[in-house]
Amino acid sequence: MALEKIKKKIPPVVLDLGIAVGAVVIIMSALWIYSGQPFPGSPPLVVIESGSMMHDDHSFGRIGTIDPGDIVLAKAVHKRSDIATYGSKKYKRYGDYGDVIIYRPMGRKDQVPIIHRAICWVEYDEKNKTYTVEEYGIENATSITIPSLGLHNYKPHHSGFITKGDHNPYPDQYPGFAICREPVKMEWIIGKAEG
Repeated sequence: MALEKIKKKIPPVVLDLGIAVGAVVIIMSALWIYSGQPFPGSPPLVVIESGSMMHDDHSFGRIGTIDPGDIVLAKAVHKRSDIATYGSKKYKRYGDYGDVIIYRPMGRKDQVPIIHRAICWVEYDEKNKTYTVEEYGIENATSITIPSLGLHNYKPHHSGFITKGDHNPYPDQYPGFAICREPVKMEWIIGKAEG
């Protein structure tokens, strides 16, 4: 009875607007909670702006891949083991092996985040100045050479992920291409793509 009196006093437009706003708040809250992204610091959703993750065999996109205009969920990651690399061949996501990560190039917040596949993890031993890349059988080397990625005598300054857009010929760390000169540190990662 009291609810009916309230409904009669509130104009239908205001009531509809209140319901719509309430629904949006509930949906966005659920997305933030599920994604684990800090509120309001990082949005739980990311819009794909470029074709760097498109696959050659489907120039207009396909279900299960990442194409321009797609919206993906940015699921928070907290440790290296939260991310499967292409080289680990653990599972396929978005048309190929490994996770697709969203990161800030060189950790810079003034640059547009990049969404590319984690190809491998580079472990840098500062004491001995050597590199280990398990996915490519490199152990305690003084530089990194992975011909299939176009990396020759590569000497990054820290540990991190080598990343690459599925449509790009070279990794983001490729000299001269250099979307991100250094391997992607965990603290530069916004999340991994899901959905």
